[in-house]
Amino acid sequence: MDIQYDQDLMPRERDLEILYADGSETGLRLKIRPETDKKYQQTFRWAKDQYSDPKTSKNKQKKREIGEKLLVARLAGWECHGKFKELNGEIDFNRINAHEILFKCGEFSAMVEKQLNEAIQDDNDFLPEE
Repeated sequence: MDIQYDQDLMPRERDLEILYADGSETGLRLKIRPETDKKYQQTFRWAKDQYSDPKTSKNKQKKREIGEKLLVARLAGWECHGKFKELNGEIDFNRINAHEILFKCGEFSAMVEKQLNEAIQDDNDFLPEE
């Protein structure tokens, strides 16, 4: 069956500028996939399969890994600019680097993860712009 729909009304990727607590730009701009994105949906289905395994429900480490993979799957890319680019250069976007930035860089990672989670929670952010 070939279902037709208005693609202009579907959620799109959007940019999220990561900010310091004072509101200044860090120089890292994330591209966030909507939860309807095909690549994200593949990871989401994998996560559902993992959670259906009784061993997973008792394994906190495995559950954390699944959650981290889901969060990384929401990223479609990033742009490095300003001070971030001066300090780090251009960082290739891939799963390993995304995981590093989101979870392995101390306070900076905590700030990035918090802002990414807040953006994902705000469903209105994924409505098409007029």
